[in-house]
Amino acid sequence: VVTRRPGSIVRTARSGAEARLVFPGSFVAGPVKLFWAFDFVARTETFAVRDIPGWYSDDERVVVTRALVRAGFLGIVPRARNEMGEGG
Repeated sequence: VVTRRPGSIVRTARSGAEARLVFPGSFVAGPVKLFWAFDFVARTETFAVRDIPGWYSDDERVVVTRALVRAGFLGIVPRARNEMGEGG
């Protein structure tokens, strides 16, 4: 389970063959097919990776999520909090 960093203001964009998730200080870009994943992430504060909707494979969902964690947009919800039913 992952969650957006507090206070993250985000927007999504697509242009030609590229989709972007733009947030303070950075952005993550990828093929336009990722636009719907970026849109979901922009609208959803806390979610399980498997919750990303669309026709993405599990591997694609993990790759997108890891990229967003590395970029500092998402953080991993600690296991104890997750097991108590908080955060998703």
